[in-house]
Amino acid sequence: MHIRTGSRPLRSALAATGIAAAALGVLTLGEGPALADSSASAASAPATSLAVRSSCTGHNFQGSGGNWGESITCTGGFFKGGIWCKQFNTGYEYQHFGPVSGSGGTSTVYCDLNAYVESWFVVWQ
Repeated sequence: MHIRTGSRPLRSALAATGIAAAALGVLTLGEGPALADSSASAASAPATSLAVRSSCTGHNFQGSGGNWGESITCTGGFFKGGIWCKQFNTGYEYQHFGPVSGSGGTSTVYCDLNAYVESWFVVWQ
């Protein structure tokens, strides 16, 4: 498995996504503060038994219903976007996943109300 990270420490991201996610493919992580535009790029992964992945970018936004979300666009294969959300009042953290998308596509995922996007990641399919 090859992991690409943004400026945020890897901390518990691997533990939270679990061994099953690691077995699915390459995991890309990025930072996504709720009150500012988020953008992270990942360098090309080295050739492995998995297909070489190109790049991903994340864009943080607030939806019309007030929910914070991240739209994640990647090239290099099929992927599913995911986010770490954190509730404003309690600090409780949880994950949400977006739909699977193909190379050049976008996977959009939202937090619940009263929460913001703490970071985003990609699970390659």
